[in-house]
Amino acid sequence: LVVEPDKQEQLAAYLSTLRDLESEATPFERTFIGWADAVARADVASQVRFLELSLDHAPRNRITLINLAQLRFGLGEFARALEALSYPLSTNWRFPPLYHLAALCHIQLAQHERAAEALRRALDLPQVTPEVYSLLEALALAEDDSEAAALYRARYDRRVEELLPERYVPDLTGPLLRIVHGLAADGRLGPAERVLRKLWRDEPPADRSLFDDLALVHEDHAVRHLT
Repeated sequence: LVVEPDKQEQLAAYLSTLRDLESEATPFERTFIGWADAVARADVASQVRFLELSLDHAPRNRITLINLAQLRFGLGEFARALEALSYPLSTNWRFPPLYHLAALCHIQLAQHERAAEALRRALDLPQVTPEVYSLLEALALAEDDSEAAALYRARYDRRVEELLPERYVPDLTGPLLRIVHGLAADGRLGPAERVLRKLWRDEPPADRSLFDDLALVHEDHAVRHLT
């Protein structure tokens, strides 16, 4: 978690108030004072430590768990992020970012079916984001399910239109490339190319070398250059 520069002064005043109350705070409350101080210092390791300490007092606090999972995800600890999400997911919490984050973790671990399962759970919630449909389209392409991919693409386009006047284009380059790399590593070059073409269509980079480099991952198992 990072505090925007224009909020630093406000946070400093808030922290000052918290420190004045610290002597009377419970052990649980002190962990959040420590966490807030770590946020102000942009100290990710301390943020993680204080959130983990807070779970000793309230192990089923879903807000704490999802914040911890987000931090672990940012540190590349995808399996541990999913551990933090386990309880919130088990409660069927109607909080859309929960399922999106779980799916991103599964994608990083090349667990595509579990990623799709998490995203499908988000479809029953209000205000589905375009990212959900776009990732489901990519995962359907990864499984050679062109019919489902077309359905999710149509829903994506419709949702984007609903968010006009400013066109909404989610930045999914990272997770989509992770899907491509995972498929290519398994020798599934057809699905890898289809997901890559989707990425090229949705988010064409200014520098084509991104795709040229990917196409040359292995000389004998290359995703063809896009033309």
